[in-house]
Amino acid sequence: MEQTNYLKILRRRWKIVIASGIVALTAILLLTPTTGGLSESYTATATLLQPPDGRESSGGLPTKVTALLVTTGPVPAAVADRVDYTGDVASLSQLPQVTADPSTGVVTISVTAETASRAAAIADAFAEETIAEATARSGGDDPGVQLLQRAIAQPAHTGPITWLTTRTGLAVVGLVVGLVLGVALALLVERLDTSVRDRTDVHRAYRVPVLAEIPRMRRSLRRAHALVLQTQPASMVAEAYRSLRSSILLIPSHVLQPIGTDDARAKRHAEHSRPQVILVASARSGEGKTTTVANLAAAMAEGGRRVLVLDCDFRRPQAHLFLDVPDGPGLSDLLHAGEGTQDLLALSRPTAVEGVRLVTAGTMVDLPPALPTRIAGILAEARGLADVVIVDSPPMLIGNDAMDLMPYVDTILVSCRSGRLTHDQADRASDLLARMRVPVAGVALVGARPSAPLSQMLPLRGAASSSTYRQKGVRVGEPAGEQ
Repeated sequence: MEQTNYLKILRRRWKIVIASGIVALTAILLLTPTTGGLSESYTATATLLQPPDGRESSGGLPTKVTALLVTTGPVPAAVADRVDYTGDVASLSQLPQVTADPSTGVVTISVTAETASRAAAIADAFAEETIAEATARSGGDDPGVQLLQRAIAQPAHTGPITWLTTRTGLAVVGLVVGLVLGVALALLVERLDTSVRDRTDVHRAYRVPVLAEIPRMRRSLRRAHALVLQTQPASMVAEAYRSLRSSILLIPSHVLQPIGTDDARAKRHAEHSRPQVILVASARSGEGKTTTVANLAAAMAEGGRRVLVLDCDFRRPQAHLFLDVPDGPGLSDLLHAGEGTQDLLALSRPTAVEGVRLVTAGTMVDLPPALPTRIAGILAEARGLADVVIVDSPPMLIGNDAMDLMPYVDTILVSCRSGRLTHDQADRASDLLARMRVPVAGVALVGARPSAPLSQMLPLRGAASSSTYRQKGVRVGEPAGEQ
């Protein structure tokens, strides 16, 4: 895998990396002591002073003998009684660290314990019991040993103090380890993920070019069924839909002729320099199909074209929500009523977008049984009512409705939301398009990060457009699967 691919994965899965780092940092902060060191022990040192060796007072003991009395004889047992030591006396005798300097007569007794008070109490007890034992060995005379300084406890460290032994250092290490594990987890999740996400995935699945990459819209706009070209006309999303409009209109008619069609179909395509009836389809629901229909219609109208939107999604009609048209009689009523009762023009209504009219799905939202037989006449009538006719259809993998519409349109635009569709579902949809032998203009990738400037997303004019894509093994406008 190339370095750029790793960067794309980390940019897409950054939440996993950050979450892993935060979890590791929190764990370190909760498990390490707040004092900042590795050890919670304390060391207390008491100091004894006696005459230096060679100048001892009468009955005095050598300095080394005094030091020896600290850990041997009756002193440890006496200390155990004073400090309520419950362990073995032999273990207690090994607790103090004793140093003696014969030239100065100084004896230091250092004791390490879990608390400061405990360490000071044990050190003082050893010092006082040593003085008592030295006095007893001198036959009651003053041995010259005195307590120079009582024990004062200080925090003790079991190892060298570096930044790694501090709480801050451990937190930094934990954060780094967490981020590394997060990167590994992100790569694992990416490998297990089978969803279609970028241009490469879409081209591999549908085998047609990506005409435009629509950036992700805010959730609030999606829930409000906002028409971005009106609410945010200068946004990147609006510009992407304008790019999609240009991509479709710049495809010449001869490129849209599928292989193996009859003469009548070829003649009908030749009559129009540009595709007039555009079916917007998707493999499954939630892929931004109706959002693309409404915004593409608004983009077409910006160029001065008369646009007619037909809402043929009888299972979940939503085009009227985007175009701000009250629901009412529509296509399903026309199909149920029969021929000669109503015309398409009477059912088309103006929308919030100037130049765009809408024929809603209708009040009878059940799938009309007359759809396959009458849709050809309805679309033929629609051609005379507008410059561009955009048809919204149900998802291809849910029912057969979209396939009933495909033989009567000029081209198909597939809407695919990044991360919504699996490769298996995309392959199934691609197979359906290939069997219908209807020209597919390309794919609108919704909710993706643009991988190229908008100018690079537009196909070139004329034959250059076809030849450019053929160099990459793709035939613009030909049925999916025809390579």
